[in-house]
This record gives sequence, structure tokens and C-alpha cells, in this order.
Amino acid sequence: MTSFAPSHDEDLSKLKKILARLEPVEREALTRFYVLEHDTVRITAELGISDSQFRELKARVRSAFLAMERPN
Repeated sequence: MTSFAPSHDEDLSKLKKILARLEPVEREALTRFYVLEHDTVRITAELGISDSQFRELKARVRSAFLAMERPN
């Protein structure tokens, strides 16, 4: 059976491309949230960004990732 779902390696490659385009503080915020599992309050306070900026960042990255999934 053939799977049409992207592989983990493909997803990781796409994510790395997206992260490379971000500002360092944005990469740091996402790494702390998704990898280190820090809570939003801690991240926003320590990085000096608002809660709404952080929500917008997550939404923007999610949209960019999904856009890479769509066929041309």
C-alpha cells in the first residue's frame, strides 16, 4: 500500500526551512514552546513579546507549513 502522507524527514525539512526565515527571537520562542515545553507566560515575559504576538507567530508558522503541503 502506498502512503501519500509526507514522511517525518520531509516534514522536518519543511520545518527547518520555515524556521530559517524567522527572526532569532521568533525561533527561540517556538523552540521553547514546542521543544522545551515552556509555558506561554514564561516565554513571552522572558523574550519581551506580547501574548498576541506569540499567538500570531504560531499561526503564521502553522500557515506556512500547511502552505508547503498544498500542491502547486
